[in-house]
Amino acid sequence: MTTASPAPRRGTSTGGLQITTSLTGNLVEDPTLRFTPAGHAVTNLRVAVTHRTEDRSTGQWRDGDTTYLTVTAWRRLAENTAESLHKGDQVIIIGRLQQRTYQTDTGEKRATHEIEADTIGAALNNAIATLTRNNRPDRPGTEGSSSTPHR
Repeated sequence: MTTASPAPRRGTSTGGLQITTSLTGNLVEDPTLRFTPAGHAVTNLRVAVTHRTEDRSTGQWRDGDTTYLTVTAWRRLAENTAESLHKGDQVIIIGRLQQRTYQTDTGEKRATHEIEADTIGAALNNAIATLTRNNRPDRPGTEGSSSTPHR
């Protein structure tokens, strides 16, 4: 599912459309958590997405081409993702498709497409999860609280 939204996020003034997309795929490596110089958590994920189709003549499923995407999560979502998910986990991601341009060491200009995640969750098609609410101190009004299971 992909939708376009004209509303800019986080106080930006892009003047263009944002492309919101959802995807289901598998993590190809453990999420990597790091912190910006300002202290904000950021996690990067690599997700493999393979479209499957059914061959109607044989009734068997076939894998199509695999697309590898980089996904970035920020702040609390970044920390929760890094603590919860691991290589091989199937995930569901909702976020904004973004194009980032860069220059290689040889001076070539290139572009890559990435997803900035708004929501990341474990896909429960082939897994069972136990959710724990996370009351981090950075959330207003939760200083000193502990994590409690969500039932």
